[in-house]
Amino acid sequence: LWALQACIGYYKAGAVSGSPSELAERLQVPELLAAGMLDKFATAKAGGGGGVRYHRDKRQHQLVGTYAAVLLLHLDSFAFDANAYAAELKLSQKDCTARLRELGCTVERRRKDGESRATARLKAPLAFPKIKRGAAPK
Repeated sequence: LWALQACIGYYKAGAVSGSPSELAERLQVPELLAAGMLDKFATAKAGGGGGVRYHRDKRQHQLVGTYAAVLLLHLDSFAFDANAYAAELKLSQKDCTARLRELGCTVERRRKDGESRATARLKAPLAFPKIKRGAAPK
């Protein structure tokens, strides 16, 4: 659960400066986990005053959100509420569905009592989205 909490907190945090211990305190997770998050999902840059500032590019930012989805799948019997995931990470339904399909999930949408519900499930055999190719060069 700490890893999930760290992924979601770190996804929302944006740029992070300071040491892993400061990040650990901010995310309320063990320092070892915070250091691992910075190693895996950030690039260290020298900051003003001799400190270190960590930066995430778009790919690293998306990777953190994807790791959170994988942890949710693992913790919740390979199915979870995709609407809650999208709301927590402030993703559009379209972006959320695309990310989950990249993991091999199927997203089932149902309407109940006027409310739309989406459930992401990971079932074997996995079905990945087809790769779109542009027009062939002439």
